[in-house]
Amino acid sequence: MRRLAILLFVGLAAHLQAQQVFDSYKRDANTYLAHYAFPLFEGMVLNSADGWTHRAKTLKTFHVALQINTDYATVPVRFQHFAYRSNEYEHLQVLDTAGNPLPDGTALPTVVGPDTDFKIKLKSPASVPGTYYELEFPAPPGFKEDLDSLLHGFKPGIPGVSVQLSVGLPMNTELMIRYFPKINYRNIRPDVLGVGVKHDLGQYFGLKSTVRIAGYAAYTHSGVRISRDSIDWEARYGLNTFTVGAVGSVEMKIVSFYGGLAYIRGGTSLQIIGDKDITYDVVDSNGIVIGRQTETLHNPLDLHFVVNDYKGFVGIRFNLWILHIFAQYNLQKYPGYHAGIGIRI
Repeated sequence: MRRLAILLFVGLAAHLQAQQVFDSYKRDANTYLAHYAFPLFEGMVLNSADGWTHRAKTLKTFHVALQINTDYATVPVRFQHFAYRSNEYEHLQVLDTAGNPLPDGTALPTVVGPDTDFKIKLKSPASVPGTYYELEFPAPPGFKEDLDSLLHGFKPGIPGVSVQLSVGLPMNTELMIRYFPKINYRNIRPDVLGVGVKHDLGQYFGLKSTVRIAGYAAYTHSGVRISRDSIDWEARYGLNTFTVGAVGSVEMKIVSFYGGLAYIRGGTSLQIIGDKDITYDVVDSNGIVIGRQTETLHNPLDLHFVVNDYKGFVGIRFNLWILHIFAQYNLQKYPGYHAGIGIRI
């Protein structure tokens, strides 16, 4: 998840060098990019809320388990594109290959959609009457073809991975922790901290053997900062997710069947912080370039996404001595798969 997100963040930053010609265009550019990027950020929220528990039974007091979780939230076709609406923009137009404005309702790709040869045109009246500031550049492409070749037939989606440590506590309670230390690797600085708790509810109803019921809640914060030597901007990504749910399981000797329901609330943000000088064309009323002008852009990007979703999940876990292997299906906005392996001591 982290590697894919970083590549996409860098790609977005590269496009922004052209998109943010003046501060007056910020709203238009942020509106377009919010439509373009929402499947990525929503999928990351759903992945971060996944995999906290794979059975209702809790660890014995002071026993420890370490597991690696992998997630894949598939993006339905309806979220692989968005409809262009000209009334959402003040200075931005999307043009076809012939340079004509697209009609309202034209499907444009999101980040997981198909590639496109459309162009974006920014145009605004200049200070001299009858002249305009103008810039054209390629519209951000979708990465569907790249994902198809990489995933070999899987539906386009957002992958994720996490490492989780669980510790058994008294009163049939389990503490769960996800952590990634703050480091600086090639100007990329990730930061992850997640904490969850699971409590056996079945004990209050006399369920202590084959059938178990538990409730759980978890909170995750993660962030990434990316700086580039070639520009004076820094990309800042942040994610916060809260999950609460219930899980039931049927415990057999070497296998557990489990399922549950959960509520997910999360928010993500992406910001580009810093200044950059950009030079753009000055054109007359006939579109002829009559000059050029340079302007300093300040903090051009500020995107925010919020997810409120419910999910149901079912899975199977194999308990092989100290080793456990699990697989799960999630019924949610972006139907997903979850799998992993762990050891317990």
